[in-house]
Amino acid sequence: MDRRMFIERAIVAGAALPLVSGYAAGKPRRRDGYLEFDDDVPGLKPKVFAKDILYRDGSYPGYQAFSETGKELYYTVTDKNWQSSRIRRVCVDAPNKIETLLLLNDKWEGEPCITPDGLRLFFTAIQPSVTDEGILYFASERDGDRLRADLFRAQPTNGRYPTVEKLPAGINTEFNDCDPLIAPDERYLIFHSNRPGGYGEHDLYIAYRDGKGRWSNPRNMGPDINSPGWEMAPSLTPDGKYLLFTRRKAFQTDEPSQIFWVSTSIIATLQ
Repeated sequence: MDRRMFIERAIVAGAALPLVSGYAAGKPRRRDGYLEFDDDVPGLKPKVFAKDILYRDGSYPGYQAFSETGKELYYTVTDKNWQSSRIRRVCVDAPNKIETLLLLNDKWEGEPCITPDGLRLFFTAIQPSVTDEGILYFASERDGDRLRADLFRAQPTNGRYPTVEKLPAGINTEFNDCDPLIAPDERYLIFHSNRPGGYGEHDLYIAYRDGKGRWSNPRNMGPDINSPGWEMAPSLTPDGKYLLFTRRKAFQTDEPSQIFWVSTSIIATLQ
């Protein structure tokens, strides 16, 4: 199914996830298990993440999320024409065993997002993001324009999301604003957009939220992050030390996409 046709038909679902075993009850969990996938950590220049694990079959990985401890990685794989999407899972205990999940259907599932407590998995055709308080940020084309999404915020009430607010102008534009990553405490929002003035087809932008809930004007994250192609799917490691994102050369491309990571120290340099 064409990704462009699927976006508004997508389901947002929650599912219980098994917790990684091996931790005594009542003791704090380490959240840096992702280092067992790749311990060559980046500084302020992005590096490809887990290049010896995720790219063996020539697939197009991206849209990644870690379990609470970082020991499980959930990510999406697509193809050169972006005509399919599946979620895969790999664990640090068995990096050579990559599992393809079939959660609701066998046609299109992607963009995983795991709640900070590690108990629920959200997935949809457009990537959601969840704060420590359970506030959901997501993109939607609900205003009717195909390939021009806007960003929304939804607060939970008794496990449901009855109230949805559209984020203000400046964050939302007449262009495609998508793939939100909200900080766990809502201090900043990273998203991708094809608004004019960027370095490529879709760039990553960042906006900051003050104590009164007001958003700064979004700022392009710069040429170290953005390329002439697509940057998308931002996410954080469970301990918040690293930002991950997907780089794809073009919507249709014979060159597989890659997941990059970079120190979250870069966020303070852009404020």
